[in-house]
Amino acid sequence: MGCVMELAGQVREILITVKDFKHTQEELKVSLEKKIDSAKNEMTHHIDTQINILRDQLTFDLSKESLRIDGLLTSVQNLQDRLESLEHSRVTDQSINGTQRGQTSVQINNPLNDPDLTVIASGLPFNEGEDILARAKDLIKALGEETNDSVSVQAARRLPSRFPDKPGWVKISFRTLQEKITVLRKKMSLQNHASYNNVFLKNSKSPYQRINEDNARMLLRNIPKGNNFRIDANGRIKERTAKPSAPS
Repeated sequence: MGCVMELAGQVREILITVKDFKHTQEELKVSLEKKIDSAKNEMTHHIDTQINILRDQLTFDLSKESLRIDGLLTSVQNLQDRLESLEHSRVTDQSINGTQRGQTSVQINNPLNDPDLTVIASGLPFNEGEDILARAKDLIKALGEETNDSVSVQAARRLPSRFPDKPGWVKISFRTLQEKITVLRKKMSLQNHASYNNVFLKNSKSPYQRINEDNARMLLRNIPKGNNFRIDANGRIKERTAKPSAPS
């Protein structure tokens, strides 16, 4: 009987020890969870702080870069306006001086030198020994009878090719500015012509305009985010607009 009582006492001690161990384990678990939560909160706060610092720095850098780009674009635009003004003054002075001296300017002698009377045809294949004036007349004829009847091609010249694998542009002149406008309004009809669906007509520009646009393009290629801008048909720098995404 005494042995049983002794054994029961030992079992109670074991149970007490197990309960104490379990209680200690629970306290340890709670303590560890608190430490983990504290470390997590501290780490999250640190990461958030660093992200906010980086975000503020990035915003500052982008704002500074944007101001610099805006300044460059403004300078280029001002330079373009000044060149156009100088060109207009030069042409006006030449016209006045030529009249006073009884002379005729080169632009009047050669209509191909007058951007108000000329267009550029790109993509017209080169033929050895070609009669470029006859080809220009045939190209304009492809715009339709109505256009062909109201337009007279005065001269045409094949320009040197800028790329070895592409034909040089063809400059075509007309009698009046209105004839040139008529041709440009009908240029899209070439897409429906089998012989000329890869030929494109565009406005001719003066040497000053071409040099100015080439300089502007070179500048855009060498500044950050320059590819976000383009040179339009009138030589102006404009921001590119995102193309609408296709419906899914």
